[in-house]
Amino acid sequence: TAAVASPAGSFARIRTTAIYPGAETAGIGRRGFEAFVGGRGNGCLRAKGYMPYGKDGAMMLFQLAGKRMEWSPSTYDGAPYFVMIGIDLDEAKIRQEWERLARK
Repeated sequence: TAAVASPAGSFARIRTTAIYPGAETAGIGRRGFEAFVGGRGNGCLRAKGYMPYGKDGAMMLFQLAGKRMEWSPSTYDGAPYFVMIGIDLDEAKIRQEWERLARK
C-alpha cells in the first residue's frame, strides 16, 4: 500500500522547549522535577535530559514518554539540561514556572 502524504502544516502545533537550569537545580528535588515535567498534562509528549539526581549529585539520564518517566545512570559530565516536546507548549510559561520553582 502507498503511504498517504500528510497535509502541509500538520505538525505546526508541535513545540520544543529546552531548559538549561545550571545551579538552580540545587533547590529542586527529584520529585519536584518529576512533578514539573509531568505537570504538562497531555501537552508534553516527550521529554529527555540530564539532571543531577544520582548518588552524590551524579548526572542521570531521564526520559519521559507519555506518562512514563525512566531514570538511568549516566556518564554524561556536562551541565544539566532537559528538552520538552509537545503540542502547543508555551515556552515562556514553562520558563516562568521553572524560575518560580527554582526560587522556592
